[in-house]
Amino acid sequence: MVMRMCESKVVLRRDGAEEELMDDVAYMKVSEGGVELVRIDGVRRTLSNVVIDEIDFINHKVFLRSSSPGD
Repeated sequence: MVMRMCESKVVLRRDGAEEELMDDVAYMKVSEGGVELVRIDGVRRTLSNVVIDEIDFINHKVFLRSSSPGD
């Protein structure tokens, strides 16, 4: 049996540039204050004042952008 994992890379879009924030993300929870990311190895990161901009399921990428005015 072959198991295929579906981890994603999370990228922040800001000022026309893209910054990779975390790879191998297996879990993501969105709340009013931002986004919590958890990698397959258990490493966690919470990001404030961001929203999902786009999800590319084919290339396993989640693009975030700032939810703060002026960013």
